[in-house]
Amino acid sequence: MAEGKFRDDLYYRLNVIEIRIPPLRARREDIPLLADHFVERLSHELGKDVSEVSEGALRLLLDHNWPGNVRETGERRGACHGDVAAGLC
Repeated sequence: MAEGKFRDDLYYRLNVIEIRIPPLRARREDIPLLADHFVERLSHELGKDVSEVSEGALRLLLDHNWPGNVRETGERRGACHGDVAAGLC
């Protein structure tokens, strides 16, 4: 807002609704769904046919502490980029 890229009136209209979403570490049941989403998106970006997350990759994701948020999940996909390209994730 300070840079003038977001309208003040719109900010205050949107700011009346507070949405609280528990951190990913508190809703581990979402991890397989998010992993599938990010793999599908990365598969499309790479032009590779990756249909699912491997059991090993899913186990690593489920065992992770997830101190961050969903954005961290998406950033983790970059670390797995080579594995997806090789068909390992």
